[in-house]
Amino acid sequence: MSHEEHLRIALEKKDVGNNYFKANDINQAMRAYHEAILYLRTMVPRPKKNGDGVSESAAARSATAVPPAILAEATTNLIAVYSNLAACHTKTEKWNRVIDCCNKALDYDPDHVRFAVELVATSTLAAPC
Repeated sequence: MSHEEHLRIALEKKDVGNNYFKANDINQAMRAYHEAILYLRTMVPRPKKNGDGVSESAAARSATAVPPAILAEATTNLIAVYSNLAACHTKTEKWNRVIDCCNKALDYDPDHVRFAVELVATSTLAAPC
């Protein structure tokens, strides 16, 4: 399957997730978003963190062959899908999962202020009393 096909399917899954989210069917939205992530991760390499020793995955190695325009669109959409998934977990009050999704989005875009703010706000909700 080509990168273009992977991207097309991922965007379809994202749209399906958005429709489920609007219909307040959060479980189905999360399922669709997870499927979108699976397709997008085949094209977008996992960001390496400051020498944490994380080895490149097969997806990361194959991402080098992805044309720059497709890689940019896939990365943008991967960040958006993690944001959408965080919104789903917010509705279900699964704060640790919100934090995880925000962190994953920030891995791809460390300067994204909205995720950082959401992460700080959610961290206070997830902290044990």
